[in-house]
Amino acid sequence: MKQKEITDAHILQIMPALPGCEAVWADPIETYEVEEIAEEDDQGYNTEPIVCWALVETKYERRCVVALLANGPSSELKLIDDDEYFLGYSIPHTEAHEWKDAASFRRKMIREQEEKDKQKRQTSKK
Repeated sequence: MKQKEITDAHILQIMPALPGCEAVWADPIETYEVEEIAEEDDQGYNTEPIVCWALVETKYERRCVVALLANGPSSELKLIDDDEYFLGYSIPHTEAHEWKDAASFRRKMIREQEEKDKQKRQTSKK
């Protein structure tokens, strides 16, 4: 899955992540449309291991903590910003989260918003 990478932030500090920390995203709606997978038969989300956490400052002087993930075989780290499919972080030794339900709910909200936007465009064309 392609995540939204932060490119305009300055790293102020880095802290290692606990082994097992993961970023969690709902599978995009297109996954089910293109691959014809029944949503209820699939896990509905995917994860990527977090290498470390970074305190960053954006160009708007906003400070936040974000996850750094390995960028595939290149071994470079990438700062990841949450997007509409981002569900949260899975932290080891904490209460389990119902990621499948959260992913399904997120896709439902995105579908509803897309439908509203489509109706608005059709109404404005008339």
